[in-house]
Amino acid sequence: MDLSRCSCDKAGFCPAFRRDMDSKNHHWCKSTTKEKRIRYYEQNVGVYKENSLEEVSNIFNFPKRYNVPVNMDEVEIITFHFNASKSKRLVETYYEFSFFLRNLKDYVTCYEIVFDDRQPEIKNSKVINATLEKNCMWQKESLMNIGIKEAKRKGKKYIIWVDHDLVFSNPNWLVESVNNLKNSFNFLQPFDKVNYLDKELKKVFIISKGRVYVKKTADNKFSRNVKGAPGAVWASRVEDLDKIMPLPNSFLGSGDEFLAQGLFDDEDWANHSHHFNYEKRVEQMVERHIRRTQSHNFNVGYIDNTCYHLWHGDFSNRQYTTRYDIVKKHNVDVINDLFVNENGLLEFVDDKSEEFSRALLNYFVSRKEDG
Repeated sequence: MDLSRCSCDKAGFCPAFRRDMDSKNHHWCKSTTKEKRIRYYEQNVGVYKENSLEEVSNIFNFPKRYNVPVNMDEVEIITFHFNASKSKRLVETYYEFSFFLRNLKDYVTCYEIVFDDRQPEIKNSKVINATLEKNCMWQKESLMNIGIKEAKRKGKKYIIWVDHDLVFSNPNWLVESVNNLKNSFNFLQPFDKVNYLDKELKKVFIISKGRVYVKKTADNKFSRNVKGAPGAVWASRVEDLDKIMPLPNSFLGSGDEFLAQGLFDDEDWANHSHHFNYEKRVEQMVERHIRRTQSHNFNVGYIDNTCYHLWHGDFSNRQYTTRYDIVKKHNVDVINDLFVNENGLLEFVDDKSEEFSRALLNYFVSRKEDG
């Protein structure tokens, strides 16, 4: 990121500051000092890094261009953004993700939740309005369900959903994914390994093999998750994903794990549920989804593609094994205290919304995604 000068020719959207700059702000940026631009950046965007994203790309030899399937008009790529804690780093990862996608970025649709009177953080996103009081919870699967319905409405045949903290090293990953879905697989993890980058995006500090890769090869050597990463990015045929819709709304996360459990008939859900301390009603809800998914005997695959994960907080603050304690502490009834509202988002019933939303907001803040 070079803030030694203003890089915009006129007022409008500024890719450096991730916001629209009116003529007054544009004039300020043109005439101010590098130090003041950096200060403005850190107040409004995130941690300033002297090394440019192009330098990061060169360090890890990321592709400068990705191959596009000849049937791209049949493909939908979606991602999601919900930022209750106002994390600057979460916004920053989206624009880094977009930069590294190069020529594929214009094919991606981002579904973004905008809380209360806030402004959208992602340019050209599909905005779904919400309130912190009633909708402050993990909404990824809610946004996925909205995106999948839209892909089906548009007549798409293939869909890819990806977290906006990934970079793909295989320039042919999208072509290979679509071809594999067309000819062989119902569901696909478009990677075999994830390299996790440090805060400065300069080195890999840990790796994780993909869940499908581990299932197919039994190779989990050096993998942070010994069973393999269950999420990050998935691809499927729209018609097959539609068979297991709607995806279970996991208001505290773990939706990727729930999907992966259902795609394999040899997963030990009982042991997994015990390890992660899920509340009984959550266990039952997910178990119904797993049985429904397993009944289709989907063919699941992966491709050779190392993904790189963009840092947004330390693993120690993710609370993977303890976050569902909130359900027990506040006696959340996942059947009667939650419903899907007219916008397609999970919502707390009125008499429970204040207590639950405050607890969930505290959880999001405690993840410390800005470090």
